[in-house]
Amino acid sequence: MREPIEILTSAFICTSRIQRCRDLEASAERWARSTLLSRCLHRWRHHRALLAAEREEAARDWHRTRLTAWALGRWRTYVHQQHLKAQAASDLCQLQRLQAALRTWQASLALGRVRRRRQMQRAALCDVRLTCAGVLRRWRRLPEALEQERAIEARKERLRRIVREMVPDFQPPPPTGVEQSV
Repeated sequence: MREPIEILTSAFICTSRIQRCRDLEASAERWARSTLLSRCLHRWRHHRALLAAEREEAARDWHRTRLTAWALGRWRTYVHQQHLKAQAASDLCQLQRLQAALRTWQASLALGRVRRRRQMQRAALCDVRLTCAGVLRRWRRLPEALEQERAIEARKERLRRIVREMVPDFQPPPPTGVEQSV
């Protein structure tokens, strides 16, 4: 048989081995747990860094988009202003051409009025001259015209006498405007 010391020693060794196994298992579990936690922490940090990078990229994209939109707005404003300036210049040029044409037209109208006034003055003067010449001609012919009128009246009277002698109850028609003027 074995001695109690040996049994105790062997029990102690066994117990210490069991304890060492348990310690190793606990240490392995702690190491596995700490490894798992460190991996989780590493992954969390990695994902947090990725998320921060994505947010930063999104912020940069948003900023770039806003900057592009602002630049596009400024460009459109510039293009619109240039278009308005070109349109205003074109309108001004057209207005100046129209004003020049209007001034030319007004000058030609004024010249035409002056010419017509001169023509009318000449015509009036000519008309006065012609009228005076006609009056003077008629005045010179007045004795001849009076002599012709007396001759016409005498002839009419002779014809009436002849008709009365031929037809005693004949009534001559009343004189018309034509006979009176002759």
